[in-house]
Amino acid sequence: MDKSNSTALIYFSRSVKCEAESKSWSNFSTRAQRIAISKFLYRKTLSVLRSSELDIIFFDEQKQVGNSFGEKLVNAFRHAFDLGYQSAFSVGNDCLSLEHIDFGHIKSTLESGTAILGPTFRQGAYLIGLKRDQLDDKKFQCIRWQSEYTASDLKTYFEVQSIELEVLEQKRDINQLKDFALVVKELKDISSIAIIRTFLAFVKNSLPVSIHLIAIPIVVYTPFLRGPPSHF
Repeated sequence: MDKSNSTALIYFSRSVKCEAESKSWSNFSTRAQRIAISKFLYRKTLSVLRSSELDIIFFDEQKQVGNSFGEKLVNAFRHAFDLGYQSAFSVGNDCLSLEHIDFGHIKSTLESGTAILGPTFRQGAYLIGLKRDQLDDKKFQCIRWQSEYTASDLKTYFEVQSIELEVLEQKRDINQLKDFALVVKELKDISSIAIIRTFLAFVKNSLPVSIHLIAIPIVVYTPFLRGPPSHF
């Protein structure tokens, strides 16, 4: 297939099992609950990415090569470019607000030569996109990844190379169980709220404190966590 004018979508995410082992979500969550949360995030993100109709390249911990996060991400982009793609963008599994992203716009913007950054409220990045000739392996690895400086470092990375950059709307990433509550409060899509709300009904019974999830028009009260259903 000729990929000279095409864009790859890199799903840069650890597997469900590895993610569950790496994140506790709450101090009292069980392994089964952590797996349920990780599986929900992974599958929810994947369903959105598949709707983009772009070629998806999967990079879990078995395919990620390198000693640092930056090195692994560089190698993921390099792999996409080695396959023949001229532009690529990466997303992880920790953002539940991807439904409103215009993937067609991202594709055309990248192919026109403009890089793209989707910053999070924690100053990380939920989406990073660039062309083949805009990737400087050494400089890209030196970005302070997984920190409060990631977004600003990425802006500087493109600025010093005189690369035009489009910054997308800030979105919330999910690192703790309480982040689900914040996402539900911010979402305006009733169907997305319903999906998250239904999922949270399965993930109750391990929190010592209550979490109020404001949906439309019902307030969901989840004081405890319970084990996930068998189909998760």
